[in-house]
Amino acid sequence: MDQRTTFGRAPTNAVGLLAVLALVAAVVFFATGALVAGIVLFVGAVLLGALFAEQSTVLDRSRAFAGFAGASALAWGGASRDVTRLRINAQRLTTERNRLQHELGAAAYAEDTAAMESLRERMHELDEQIRDCGLRAEAAVEAARRRTKRERLAVAPTQVRKP
Repeated sequence: MDQRTTFGRAPTNAVGLLAVLALVAAVVFFATGALVAGIVLFVGAVLLGALFAEQSTVLDRSRAFAGFAGASALAWGGASRDVTRLRINAQRLTTERNRLQHELGAAAYAEDTAAMESLRERMHELDEQIRDCGLRAEAAVEAARRRTKRERLAVAPTQVRKP
């Protein structure tokens, strides 16, 4: 079975088609003088039209929520991938920094000032790279929050404010 069906709910397009057909039949019956049949068909057309409008609104709202869920999953999935990559990189840099700090202690013990200066400089570079990884991870999370907030506005119910 290729097409999904929702039990207990009439297909939206079929309801719309029946509403139009009932309206056309009501006009024909009114034109031929069969007022009772015309009134019954007209009332049926109005009721079917109302059902069609309600189902269309529910369907549009469902699509909007599905769009929100997809955009949210995409935003947070991308952010988590970026944050994970940045945390792994920061951990690698921290491991390298710890190794250099150990070498700095050995250079200080050996009183090798040239090696000490070189190691300190490299450690400062690593500190900056680690800080940059943290800032980029925060930026990725904030971007996901902004995108989710923007998408949430699309599915938020309309609020009526009194002037």
